Amino acid sequence: MASDGMATTNSEVQIVGGDYRAKLGESPVWINGELVFIDVVAKEICTLRDGTVRRAQLPKMPGSIVPSSKGGFLAALSVDADGSGGHLRRVVLRYDDTGTLEADTSKEFFCNVLDAQVHRPLADKPGERQCLNDGKCDARGRVWVGSKVLSRPDMDARYVQAGPDTPTGSENDESNASSAHFSPSEDAPPAGALFCVEPAFSFRNGSMVKVGVAGAVAEVGGVWTSNGIAWSPVGDTMYYADSPRRRVEAYDFDAESGLLRNGRVFARMPDDVGVPDGMCVDEGGGVWVCVWDAGKVVRYVPDGEGNAKLDRTIAFPCSRPTSCCFGGADGTTLFVTSCSLDTTVDADAKDMSADEPTAGGVFAIDVGVKGVPVHAAAF
Repeated sequence: MASDGMATTNSEVQIVGGDYRAKLGESPVWINGELVFIDVVAKEICTLRDGTVRRAQLPKMPGSIVPSSKGGFLAALSVDADGSGGHLRRVVLRYDDTGTLEADTSKEFFCNVLDAQVHRPLADKPGERQCLNDGKCDARGRVWVGSKVLSRPDMDARYVQAGPDTPTGSENDESNASSAHFSPSEDAPPAGALFCVEPAFSFRNGSMVKVGVAGAVAEVGGVWTSNGIAWSPVGDTMYYADSPRRRVEAYDFDAESGLLRNGRVFARMPDDVGVPDGMCVDEGGGVWVCVWDAGKVVRYVPDGEGNAKLDRTIAFPCSRPTSCCFGGADGTTLFVTSCSLDTTVDADAKDMSADEPTAGGVFAIDVGVKGVPVHAAAF
């Protein structure tokens, strides 16, 4: 777990994109000289180039996007009108003659990811509504995407109490106990999961559901709000967060098979500093984590003994940074998206801009180290 030592950084954080403010900015990726990200609540995919944000409407609420080696992006889109469910669909971006951004979603539909749970049940609440959330690609082109539970409050309600140093979904994970849930009366583990979507049909862990050219298998179950997928520079460790549990987990990752082993707690957030959201990794092995409700991004470095040392803290002028990625001309700029709503659960969410004028903005800061390469989906 993280040590107590830290170095606070007072580097200048700049807001980019002018007056643009997202409702819930997420899933940033730097590609082809521009930043691409989504606004989950507004159902938009956005680009940022030369200080200008351009937006295009998506047919459903997106949870995340990843670049595709076959062109465009794969978007994890909701299925139902209430925002639940989720499948992968190709999104191709283009600019018309006036520079307006357009998003073509008429291309391939790949996989209803949540169908994987039919083949491998993950919780005792099969009716619990879910949607897809954060997603990333590994070096082999697999898409890793997680789900979050919608039928009960997520990060805007009480956070799950920190359990012992065991991975999410473990039978020994006491944070699945009723005393650690949002409601003491509900003692079943949450139904969310972390899924691996393969570019070709194969069986892993005894279950796979295939739709079209891709198949999904659930790798980690018992999840509330799946977030922050990232890999170490050599690709042998996956970092992952089930946000309400206030911890970043690490798994040994086999690049050849895509299997996860030896799940353990890498870093734990103190009870008074928010929860881990999106993350990315730099080429020095540092793990950069956006801390929702704490207005900061932190950098953890492995100490060589399986624990994390808190190396750097950067304060942001908004309380809810959501996700981050590296980019810019030399690759050392950390881009950070944020949220401008006081809740992401209620339909009557209120804008926080009166109290936080920069909330929902896109931020940039040169942190002096490059990020690891961004991988694209193989399909």
